[in-house]
Amino acid sequence: MAHLGQAVRIADLAFVYDAAEVEEGAHRLVAMCERAQTTWLVDELPFWAATMLATE
Repeated sequence: MAHLGQAVRIADLAFVYDAAEVEEGAHRLVAMCERAQTTWLVDELPFWAATMLATE
């Protein structure tokens, strides 16, 4: 998790999933990162994702 923000910026394509507030075995896609552009796929990113994906 410590390098998530950096990793998604250098990857060609990255999908960010959250499983913190869903039932066991489930997850939800919250963001898609394509090169340096991040697209939110939910109205509000989970705190951890917003923190990790914040632009420095």
